[in-house]
Amino acid sequence: MDILHRITREVLFTTKEGSLRDANLQNAHLLDADLLDANLQNANLRYANLQNANMRYADLLDANLRYADLLDADLQNANLRDANLRKADLRHANLQYANLRNADLRHADLRHADLRNTDLRNANLRNTNLRNTDLRNANLRNTDLRNANLQYAALRDTGVLQLLGLRWSVVVVRGEVSIGCERHSREEWMRFTDEEIQSMDADALSFWVEHKDLILDLSASTLD
Repeated sequence: MDILHRITREVLFTTKEGSLRDANLQNAHLLDADLLDANLQNANLRYANLQNANMRYADLLDANLRYADLLDADLQNANLRDANLRKADLRHANLQYANLRNADLRHADLRHADLRNTDLRNANLRNTNLRNTDLRNANLRNTDLRNANLQYAALRDTGVLQLLGLRWSVVVVRGEVSIGCERHSREEWMRFTDEEIQSMDADALSFWVEHKDLILDLSASTLD
């Protein structure tokens, strides 16, 4: 099976199988590839160069895209459920209406990406760079945003708030509060004793005493 350049139609990569499902495309050079509606379930695309590729409606269920270069890629309506996108470069990528449920996006670079209306339920975006990312109307229920960079991100209608300028990053997602690497529900934070807070870090209790009321008030405002 041939993978073609989306404009010139030259052959970029040839696989022996008739389908790209389970295909080994590690390190493949697929710049500008036409993968519209392609079946890439469980494919190995680790370190693949997919810059500016057309992957609209592609099925990437369980695909391994770790370290993949997806700069400017078009992934509108793509199925990336359970995909591994750790440390992938997704800058300026178009992910509108994509399914990223349960996807692993830890340490990925999503600066300036378009994630409007994207399904990110239960996705792991820990330590992800979301600076200037458009997340309007994205579904972030149960999304892990601990230590994510949300500076200048568009968050309207997501139920997400971020407090900047504090010792630890504070991200609130529909009542669930992440402070640094600690992630708990609003109710759990309210129940913690001073001793339990202190056990989290040497300076945790003083931080909590100073900012507790603000954090709890903000978290209450994000609840449905």
